[in-house]
Amino acid sequence: MPLTIIFDEYARNDLKSMEQGKRAMFIKKDEKLVEICLRRHLRHGIDAYVENVDRDGRMPYQWDEDGEMLRILRCFTNHKNYIKWYKSYKK
Repeated sequence: MPLTIIFDEYARNDLKSMEQGKRAMFIKKDEKLVEICLRRHLRHGIDAYVENVDRDGRMPYQWDEDGEMLRILRCFTNHKNYIKWYKSYKK
């Protein structure tokens, strides 16, 4: 069964607002995630993983239980915005 990639509304809005070159890097990274299933788990009770894109970009994502669906949560081109989002989950 082929893997399905779903972009959350926030991720779609993030992609729409970024320049063409950056957007292409995020799309390329999605394809790479599908091929090699990179996984670096987040902390603070966030049920998600994160992948670095370029130098400052971060892309948090989730896999379903069967490993057949990849859900992209956000696409951050700026590390500062990623940290702000990440820290919002700290308790």
